[in-house]
Amino acid sequence: MTAAIGQLSKIGIDTASPVTVRQDFQSSGLDIDETFVDGNGLRGTLSPDISRVRTGSYRLHGGLSMQPNVLEMQQMLPWILGTDVSGTTYALADTAKTRYVALEFNTTTDLWTSTSVAVMSATFHAEQFSSLNLDMDLLGLTTASSGSFPAINIDVATNQWVFTDLAVTIGGTTIAPKNFTMTVNNGLDADWFLNSLTLSAIVKLNRVITVGFDLSYGDYSAKFASGGSSGVAVVATFTNGVKVLTFSLAKVAAPRRPRTIARGENMFRWEGQAYWYGTTRELVTTLAVS
Repeated sequence: MTAAIGQLSKIGIDTASPVTVRQDFQSSGLDIDETFVDGNGLRGTLSPDISRVRTGSYRLHGGLSMQPNVLEMQQMLPWILGTDVSGTTYALADTAKTRYVALEFNTTTDLWTSTSVAVMSATFHAEQFSSLNLDMDLLGLTTASSGSFPAINIDVATNQWVFTDLAVTIGGTTIAPKNFTMTVNNGLDADWFLNSLTLSAIVKLNRVITVGFDLSYGDYSAKFASGGSSGVAVVATFTNGVKVLTFSLAKVAAPRRPRTIARGENMFRWEGQAYWYGTTRELVTTLAVS
């Protein structure tokens, strides 16, 4: 018997194929999700017949989890946010950027390259004793076998951020959270099939950005537990030496949620949606590397 060992898998994400950059990743579920059309009707028996089964539409979608180092984060941010870097700033765009994703499953002979892959949603999260994680839900058009993985290596010139690199302010007040979560949901249409077995195009319908923290009730309830629809600015900064990643959310409206009382320290969840404010989009991301 031959085992398929996940640690031997490789991934490359790039603007062209064959890919020229390779990334470290934790797991991936990006693959074909196929449906069949079953036309069996009333036929004098309870047994359906295979002759009435046809291939239906399929989606190329699935998750991808990473703990990006600085160089990998520079590659992921334009893909998630929709526009290339300008100086140190990654702005939001209303169009979806797509990439080629080359994924080698366990062996050197099972390589699939996915085309026109966009980010449906991306969740940045960190908690005690962890790295800054990036979990993405991807949507693409098609995939095909494509030979062998290019002879490229993971760039190890930089390392990743960890939770203790994080500093947060809510409405100008510095907090010490138990964890951090921010999700960019790009609102892609996963059902845009126009008389086609595959998605006809990657269509972006909406965008919702949320951010949340678990906070100590004893320390922060008086200031933050009451919520507020007018919103407050939130700034989350990860600093690893001179490598500084900053998420600035213009106005976050965090509604009140039911509180839970139990043994141990009582915490509460401060979480809300980010909104455009004045001339500032709901999220501005910067990554300084020197």
